[in-house]
Amino acid sequence: MKLRGEYNNFLDLISDCFTHENVKDSDLFCIVVWRIWFCRNSTFHEAKKHNMSEVVSWSKDFLQEYRKSNFEFRREVVSNNIRRGSWIPPEKDDYKANCDAVLDQGKGTVGIGMIIRNCEGMVLAAGSMCLEGTFNIKTAKLLAILRCIQFSYDCGLRLKKIESDEATVVKWIKEGLNLDSDYGTLLSEINCLIAKEKEAKVCAISKDANKVAKGLAEKALRIDENAYWMEEFPECVREEVETDMSG
Repeated sequence: MKLRGEYNNFLDLISDCFTHENVKDSDLFCIVVWRIWFCRNSTFHEAKKHNMSEVVSWSKDFLQEYRKSNFEFRREVVSNNIRRGSWIPPEKDDYKANCDAVLDQGKGTVGIGMIIRNCEGMVLAAGSMCLEGTFNIKTAKLLAILRCIQFSYDCGLRLKKIESDEATVVKWIKEGLNLDSDYGTLLSEINCLIAKEKEAKVCAISKDANKVAKGLAEKALRIDENAYWMEEFPECVREEVETDMSG
C-alpha cells in the first residue's frame, strides 16, 4: 500500500487507502484499524496488555483465514448448485415421483409426464397422459402434480416426495396459498391427497433435474391415447433415465 505519509485527519488517511492503486490492500487496512481499536478498548476497559508490534501479522493471518473460509463456503455453494441441477435419488427404501406438463396451444391440449423411481434410480412406474383444454402453464403444472399423486396411489406406491420444476405452484402448495383463487380447487385436491400421507411433500427442482418427466409429457402430445408402464419406460426417455441412474 502506497501512502503519502502526512494527513490532516483520519478521514484523509482512509480516503488515501481506498484509492485505485491501494484498493487491493484496503481490506487489510480495515482489519488493522479494527484490531488496533480492539486492543485499545480491551486495554482501557479490561486492563489487558497487547503487543502492538504483532497487530499487522495478526491482521494478515486473520485475513488469510477469512479468505480461505469464504472460498470454501463459495465452493460448497457452487457444488450444491451443480448438484441441484441433477436428479437426486430418494433415500433407501423410499420412492420419488417427478412430473411435468407441456402445452400445445394450437391443439388445445396439455401433455403430462409422470415417473416414479427408487433409490437406485430404477423406474417403478411411468405415464404419459394427454388432456384437452386451454390451460395456462401453472394450471397445467398443478394438474401434473395432481395426476402424478393419483397415479402413485393407483400403482400402490406411497411417495415421500413429488418433484416439479414449477417453483411458484410448489410454494402455493407448501404454504397453503391461493386457495380462494382460480387455482383453489386443484390446490385443495392436491393438499387433501398429500394429507393422507404424513411424510409426503411436494418439492421444487430445476428443469435439468426433471428431464425424464418432460420427455414423457412431450410424448403424451404425440400419442393417440394415454400410456402407462410398470417397471418399464418408453425408449424416448432412455438416455435421460440412464443419465440420472449414473448420477
